[in-house]
Amino acid sequence: MINPNFVTGLAEWAGSFTFSRGKGGITLYFGIRSSVGDLTLLTKVRDYFRAGKVYRGGRGSQQWVYFRVNRLGDLIKIVAHFNQYPFQGVKQRAFLTWKDMVLCKRRKLPNDQPKLVSLSQELSKRNR
Repeated sequence: MINPNFVTGLAEWAGSFTFSRGKGGITLYFGIRSSVGDLTLLTKVRDYFRAGKVYRGGRGSQQWVYFRVNRLGDLIKIVAHFNQYPFQGVKQRAFLTWKDMVLCKRRKLPNDQPKLVSLSQELSKRNR
């Protein structure tokens, strides 16, 4: 079993809280990207959360692995983890904004859409 504090530290270093915009609205993502040598590690992170998928990409010496979660029910698990094992650095601010976005999506209230757009703009600024 992987140490929950290690998961938070890894996400502090190589994780991202992000989103994409499409015809269906805003889709939220949590991910951790690393070198292909960390495939086993990211598989352990996936197993820890019991969520997401691990992808491989790149070629030759530029290969990488990426753990990504985007299903709303699974993103709630991500939120619960980082609430219990919080970040110690600047990633905490991005997480809190992203967390508000997850909660807006979960509520599915029509009047939350403007708030979701506003939060997405705030998250974009924090991720620069």
